[in-house]
Amino acid sequence: MSILRFSQFDKIKKFIIITKKLNQLLISGFDLKKSIEIIAADEPDKAYQTQLNQLQTTLTHGDSLVLGLQNLLPAGIPFYFEGITVLPNLPQFFEELYTYYSCKLASIQKAYDRMSYPIILIGLTGFSLLFFLFYLLPVYIGFFGDLDIPIPKGLLLINWIQNFTVQYWFYLISISIFALLFGKPLIQPKLQEWIINIFFPMSIADILWILAIYLESGIDIKKALQLIKLDQYPTLKLRFQQFQSAVLQGGGFSESLCDSFSLSIYHKEQLLTLEKTPHFKQTLKTIAQEIRDFEEQKIQKFIQWIQPVMLILLAILLTGFLYLTFIPLIGTINNVI
Repeated sequence: MSILRFSQFDKIKKFIIITKKLNQLLISGFDLKKSIEIIAADEPDKAYQTQLNQLQTTLTHGDSLVLGLQNLLPAGIPFYFEGITVLPNLPQFFEELYTYYSCKLASIQKAYDRMSYPIILIGLTGFSLLFFLFYLLPVYIGFFGDLDIPIPKGLLLINWIQNFTVQYWFYLISISIFALLFGKPLIQPKLQEWIINIFFPMSIADILWILAIYLESGIDIKKALQLIKLDQYPTLKLRFQQFQSAVLQGGGFSESLCDSFSLSIYHKEQLLTLEKTPHFKQTLKTIAQEIRDFEEQKIQKFIQWIQPVMLILLAILLTGFLYLTFIPLIGTINNVI
């Protein structure tokens, strides 16, 4: 759930800045431990400074660099490089991390921006419903009773629900809390998976980009495939395992990839043509970025439909309210006249 907190944005930003600084310091000739020491001394956030010092201690004890890097990311943000023990090209690795997580942060911010207006509409709809149930409804029920007007069955049903909620609100809340406490082991993993898939989605675009990072860092393709773990994305994991098995058994990378994942003809031809060339690593990143842009466009179209749907739902609630209240009243007035 921590992935939803706005404070986590700052921690992702710090991670991105640190990877950029490490890349620049390493290129300038500093070793890794000295680079981390310089960055930690310059860090104003004491808690994050402590984490950087712990990373330096991790390296002093001979532990894996990437395990320490993973701790610098917020909890819930996936890190796909924990299996690396040796990095032949460390400056390049940090440069690629900077680029990848910068794009990921931009995607999260876009997701928040896209969801903000639909969330407001959902809140407005919920508030309107509560206002009708607990304020307007009792007024109209009493008004109908005073005029001896027959109350519509639909309004009686809603009134019964409202009375039941008011009378047994304590028991309803207690049951809800009890269900949440005892259902947490079942609900939380699913909810966490749902949240990660919304705000930190994983797709074939990410797999290609992560593979490109491994290759740019000096890791061979078969070793890279063995290092990638997708436990948080079970649907994608099945396809990836099919692709992984085909390559490890001697199949061609591009052919196996195209057999396991749905790619456009344009991207398939690029992969098949450039697989044996020096441009292959850059091609993987380019294709990953193009697929991600296309996926974001699809998400944007889906979110655009949420707004009119919520407006239609508000209109239905208003129409239902008018039908259940004013129309019976008008009918009674007409009969009197």
